[in-house]
Amino acid sequence: MMNPLAYVISLRRAEERFEHVRRLVQHCPLACNRWDAVDGKLLTEAEIASVYHRDLHRPRYPFPL
Repeated sequence: MMNPLAYVISLRRAEERFEHVRRLVQHCPLACNRWDAVDGKLLTEAEIASVYHRDLHRPRYPFPL
């Protein structure tokens, strides 16, 4: 038998949303795990550059647009 889980990802510093997250977890019909979101405002340029590549998913056409 499957035991599905729900994941609620929220930004720890977003205190004004905490009550909404709490209610969401409380009323979810599935078992919930709350995960802290990555706070992009705290990342250095080097950390961002190590995982983000602007052109990675850009469509490639055999002609200029």
